[in-house]
Amino acid sequence: MPKGGKMGNKRQRYILEGTWGNQHRVYHRTVIYDPDKYKNLKSILFDDGTSMRLSIRKAIPYEKIVIIHGYDSLIDKCLRNKVSSVTALTAV
Repeated sequence: MPKGGKMGNKRQRYILEGTWGNQHRVYHRTVIYDPDKYKNLKSILFDDGTSMRLSIRKAIPYEKIVIIHGYDSLIDKCLRNKVSSVTALTAV
């Protein structure tokens, strides 16, 4: 057993974050385990011309991650339908 008496999760954690345009404020943050699934989705374009940029980084071991469920459903729908805009999503 690792130090501290807890069995550790051996899978590498990654953090998916969504920010608006040039802003640095995070509007979406979740933990993912398969970053390759998200590699083709760099941003989501909205009808008003704004976009949410998505970035992925490795989580530091034992990092406490504050989850922000802002756009889970939208990101999942874009991944499923292989689109990167709300307009393309409504056309599907």
